[in-house]
Amino acid sequence: ISLGSTIDNAQGFIANAGGGTVNISAVLGGLTPLTSASFTGGTINLGANVTTANGAIGITGAVVLTATTTISSGAGGGNISFSSTINDGAGGPRDLTVTAGTGSVSIGGIVGTGPGNVARPNNLLISGTGGITLTGAVYLVNSLDVAGGVVGTSQGGAIALDGNLTVSGGTLTTNNNAIDITGTLSGAGTLTAGASTINIGTNLTVAAFNANTS
Repeated sequence: ISLGSTIDNAQGFIANAGGGTVNISAVLGGLTPLTSASFTGGTINLGANVTTANGAIGITGAVVLTATTTISSGAGGGNISFSSTINDGAGGPRDLTVTAGTGSVSIGGIVGTGPGNVARPNNLLISGTGGITLTGAVYLVNSLDVAGGVVGTSQGGAIALDGNLTVSGGTLTTNNNAIDITGTLSGAGTLTAGASTINIGTNLTVAAFNANTS
């Protein structure tokens, strides 16, 4: 399924390619947000913004970024879910912004394939005051910024960044996984690292930031 033209309609949108590929190369909901959006495929080539009016966005399949992209469910309670991995495609790295308003964000697989910059996205910014769940490791060329609100962010794997880690809001709980940052660690939120090993390349900003370890 190839979505190469803009779609603006206050209705739900579903694209199901089974085990095939969904190509998103045109903005969906840019002028008139969709009420909800669902994409299913073996591979989801994500190359344009998707916006709903407080409605859920579900992406089922392995995501490959083909352009800098924003996925937004508006300011309300629309949840955003990625079932699998998120990697960068050829010609990257690219940024991904995921904004869920008062909803939640979940990513069910590894972001970036691992050590080295192959398939790593550039910057990843995630916000959702309903909570953020990162099931796997996060490997980025540059920086990670999370704002999980009162519910906070649960990180199920290692974090390796060639940039900065910012906890803009809520608590980032790492479940004893290693954190390796070339840049700075900062933000208005709290990092609860447990028995994690934390390597910081430059600065730890403590003026408005709490880092709890045990």
